[in-house]
Amino acid sequence: MEVDLSGFTIILTTDCNFHCTYCYQPRSKLYLNQDAALKAVGFFFPFFSDGCFVSFYGGEPLLAFDTIRKVTAHVESLSRKTGKNVRFSITTNGSLITEEIIDYLDAHRFYVMLSFDGPAQDEGRQKGSGKNLVSVLDRMLERSGIETATSSVFTPETAEYLVPAARFFMERGVPRIDLTYSSLSVWEEKDLVRLEKSLASLRPHVLARYRTTGEIPVSHFARGEGSKVFSCSAGLHQLALSPEGDLWGCCYFYDLARRESDSLSKSSYSFGSLDSFIANPEKTYRKTTPEYTHLDMEHFFTREGPCMMCPDIGGCAVCPAYAAFKSSILGMIPFHTCRIRKILCAQVRKFWEEARGI
Repeated sequence: MEVDLSGFTIILTTDCNFHCTYCYQPRSKLYLNQDAALKAVGFFFPFFSDGCFVSFYGGEPLLAFDTIRKVTAHVESLSRKTGKNVRFSITTNGSLITEEIIDYLDAHRFYVMLSFDGPAQDEGRQKGSGKNLVSVLDRMLERSGIETATSSVFTPETAEYLVPAARFFMERGVPRIDLTYSSLSVWEEKDLVRLEKSLASLRPHVLARYRTTGEIPVSHFARGEGSKVFSCSAGLHQLALSPEGDLWGCCYFYDLARRESDSLSKSSYSFGSLDSFIANPEKTYRKTTPEYTHLDMEHFFTREGPCMMCPDIGGCAVCPAYAAFKSSILGMIPFHTCRIRKILCAQVRKFWEEARGI
């Protein structure tokens, strides 16, 4: 089996201790069996590329911290025997992070994606959680072994916080700041106009940072202008293990199947159970991988036509599964998602024109 994995995601649980207003995940109390997690990384380790990330995801993955410890120890043991460099990442709401956990993340050199909306935290995520997360963020930023990033989700109701949130994270020295927009919300024209104005007012602050330090912390602008056409790596260079013990192209396909069981066939996008995959990996992989090969922007479409005809296609990147949370059709980009991406592409162009003095 010829597989080169740059990422292997372990979805530890569907449980979460937060109740975010824009969350797209159906919630339950499923937890991945530890033995299944260890078996999975043991089987797939030979297929990990050098620099591959083993990522812990949920729900809230820190609810299963003991499994994280055991998987990390197993992967590190395999790495020592082979000399292969494998890294770890975790996406967490941060509420369960203690000093002990910070020490652990630091010692094992984790990439930590902290789901934190900054000044909008009480509006969309969990009321009263912001103060603690500021402390958690600052303490992680002090640790050289932790690569810290933040992910903030905005809705039409919280879009006014976009600039304050981005500046808040930049001032604290966060090296990567992801600003995302709720796929389930209804973005009316007035909301999109307000968002465009917010991004335009954010641009000078990011430009000033770039001119001073050479850094572009806000990921929208860091992607660059005129990049190659986006192609999804799910199922090709990415795999995910679900709490039930099934394999998917990535965690978003698993979440989508749980939301849209009628329109997304498990037989099409699931690689089946871990045990059945291990029993016949070549046949299973060859059967399912073709379902993922068409997932690039050239094959996506909106209600106005195919994305391949759009002049912004080189600077646009939309996760097909995430978009389908709203459209229910893989490859169909909802109208508001398309509009937001066009707004972002225009701001990126202006950013680089100003950066180059054009």
